[in-house]
Amino acid sequence: PVLTGGFTGLIAPLVPAPFLRRAYGAEATSYNLAGVVGPAAAGALSAAASPEVAVGATAAVSFLALLAVLRVPMPTAPADPDRGSLVASVLTGLRLLVRVPELRAVTIATTLSFTGMGALPVVFPLLAEQVGQPAAAGGALFSAFALGALIGSAALAARQTRTEPLRLAFWGITGLALAFAAVAAAPTFLVALVLVALAGAMEGPTLASTLAVRAAHSPAALQTQVVTTAASLKFGGFAVGSVLAGLVVGAYGVRAGLLALAGMQVLGLVLGLLARSPRRPAR
Repeated sequence: PVLTGGFTGLIAPLVPAPFLRRAYGAEATSYNLAGVVGPAAAGALSAAASPEVAVGATAAVSFLALLAVLRVPMPTAPADPDRGSLVASVLTGLRLLVRVPELRAVTIATTLSFTGMGALPVVFPLLAEQVGQPAAAGGALFSAFALGALIGSAALAARQTRTEPLRLAFWGITGLALAFAAVAAAPTFLVALVLVALAGAMEGPTLASTLAVRAAHSPAALQTQVVTTAASLKFGGFAVGSVLAGLVVGAYGVRAGLLALAGMQVLGLVLGLLARSPRRPAR
């Protein structure tokens, strides 16, 4: 979360406002491109040379990334005489996520959506086996999801949509729910592959729209903190989702796990829509 949140937080201060939505689309595209190319390259290096070579290549790419980051003009944080301790600063960011309706809505919706995504490492290998393929074919399902996300986020970055970012994020989560419910009923591996790619195409714009919502509704001094805090919640949700998916799949089977994944999207959507309404003061 610190890594991705810190870098994503640099976009708003460096990119002119009219181009922000496309910039966040490009940012989501970069994540998804890395998700496709990185595992494939690591697998190829491991097969052609050794796992140690693949790890070394990962370190080398990280150093190249550092050189690129050093060329980015880092904005200076505005002076704040009232700034307190680190804990106080974090609590300020959390209060902002709770207080601002748009931030509250997108945080609840995407955190629960990502909690559902925690099922993917559990269900993909087992789904491959259930439709007649080896468990290793689950890797192809991961690649299909990442490729779909790449296409979806690239399409969003290439055109300027008039749809409100929060609404677009909600539509994306709706698409994820429908796609994974369909995956649960997939009769063959090929059908599952296509449906998983379709789910990925929903995830790409959802991520880009989420970043745009956070930028639009966060004070400049707290944007990086908001992105990082929200990312931490999502990654924590993913870990919890993996544990819960293991319990569901162990008790009821892989297709039940996929339906639970879809159900988490619905839960996130409903609670996110409810959280969008401004809070009324108590009488």
